[in-house]
Amino acid sequence: MRPLIFEAEKTTDPERLVSLLSQVSLKSEPVYRFVEALLLWKLNYLDELCNLLSTLPTSFHSDPQYWIFLGMYENAQSKGSSRSLFAYQKALLLSPGRADIHFNLANSYSSFESSKALHHYLVSLSIDSLQSNVWHNLGNLLRDAKFFSCSLTAFKNAHFLSPYDVDILCNFALSLILNGSYKSAELTLVHCLTLNPNHFQSHLNLGFLFIKLRRINEAIINLQEALRLEGCSLCADLKFNLSLCHLLLCNYVIGWDLYENRLYTSMVPLSLHPSHGPLIESLDQLSTNSSPPLLIWSEQGLGDCIQFCRYLLLLDALFIDYDFLCPLPLIALIKNWLNPKGNVLELETFMFSSDRLHCPLLSLPSLFSTTLDSIPSTLPYFSTPKNIPGHLIAGDSLGGLSVGIVWSTSPSNPIMYKNKSIPLKLLMPHLVKLMDLDLVNLHTLQVGPDASQVNPWLHHPRLIDWSSKLSNFSDTAFVISQFDLVISVDTAVAHLSAALNIPTWCLLSHDADFRWLIDRSDSPWYPGVMRLFRQDTLDDWSSVVKSVNTVFDDLFLLDISSVSSSI
Repeated sequence: MRPLIFEAEKTTDPERLVSLLSQVSLKSEPVYRFVEALLLWKLNYLDELCNLLSTLPTSFHSDPQYWIFLGMYENAQSKGSSRSLFAYQKALLLSPGRADIHFNLANSYSSFESSKALHHYLVSLSIDSLQSNVWHNLGNLLRDAKFFSCSLTAFKNAHFLSPYDVDILCNFALSLILNGSYKSAELTLVHCLTLNPNHFQSHLNLGFLFIKLRRINEAIINLQEALRLEGCSLCADLKFNLSLCHLLLCNYVIGWDLYENRLYTSMVPLSLHPSHGPLIESLDQLSTNSSPPLLIWSEQGLGDCIQFCRYLLLLDALFIDYDFLCPLPLIALIKNWLNPKGNVLELETFMFSSDRLHCPLLSLPSLFSTTLDSIPSTLPYFSTPKNIPGHLIAGDSLGGLSVGIVWSTSPSNPIMYKNKSIPLKLLMPHLVKLMDLDLVNLHTLQVGPDASQVNPWLHHPRLIDWSSKLSNFSDTAFVISQFDLVISVDTAVAHLSAALNIPTWCLLSHDADFRWLIDRSDSPWYPGVMRLFRQDTLDDWSSVVKSVNTVFDDLFLLDISSVSSSI
């Protein structure tokens, strides 16, 4: 009996599992029913497993193993369901010291209650610290919670215990990427593919890493190999990453088509959709008097909305009726500065529609078959209202250029914030010299917690802080419309100033968003008005600051540092 049970636990070969199942099913002793359940689980015969558990006599209910198998079955039907949690909790009452029960409970909680999942993973490890699968899942949980350094520790322990487990190595590499350890991540993923050249997730993660490193051709090779391994089944994350490669290379026809896969990833979850009605697939579906009007909704950040709301004017030109849902901070800007013919409604308060035809804003480039040559790039597409409110008038410039500046994105997205924001102290030394020479009046447009970074320089007579006067992007637009230049990191203000046709210097990370393409110092989305300053390498803002300072020197035909030091 023992050899049969031992083999059932250790075997992974499907043919051998089927053979063992035929042997075990003939055994009458009660202990073999749980062996049979294990084999059915390993073979993914879930209906047969359910049938077996339902026919077992109630005497089996006093054994925690019965509830474990029931929990496994219920969790496979619906992860984290109340039925699976109930089953595992029953098992835990019968045997509170079993590490595997805590592990299964943690897995059930992991998708919706991470604190309880963390508790049960840690309890499981306190009972038995040599479980590589527990360390592995704990690493995934910590990574998803953005505790990257802690997740690396968990993955290192899992890898030590199971050094040839490719899934562990692959997820370890993903945490290395998110922790900024790119070289180690690449070596780890290459090792994964040495162990298993057909490991789908390793090809996918390597593609993601190469996109970040701007090795786009290598990224496409790995992503296409992952797509080949996945076959014809849907893999939205893979196709979304492949879309970014093509959009970066300006292969817009295939890029926009693949970009629609974002709608089936966590980037744009179904919970954000304002309607369960059909997504528009072609402009031919629309009539000039559609009732109700097409529902267009802002799906991503404020900058995305500012950049792509220009497509509403194309719908106006086709006499297509629509309602546009956008975030509250942009309502006044879209209504009064873009002035589209459709209704502009607040996204956050819109009453959900069960059946309206709808379209995410960033699907419009695909619907209009946008190519590099057909980008709607007429500027400005925001028109300044006649009267500037008194509290937003910049006033006497005292001579010199009026320059607006934004140095940080919103900290609500920690990864994006870390990647896109530049410490103001890196930019200010040269800007202070320009102010001291009466060449520049500096207007800070930064809002939020990072606005306080300007405090050490507020005493300067040529520095104006607007943060307390800007309540929405219409206010910001009024102020920007009076400037000669705006310097901004990749945030909504950069899009706004360029859309107003105000010269804009956009400071970009090395792995900048797809809209900025690769190795260009200009943008076809904002021709003639936007200049791009890119990091030479990842996280290297010093190269960006140096370039900005050099361009200022060229602009004024002066060596600013030399002139300033001589005064």
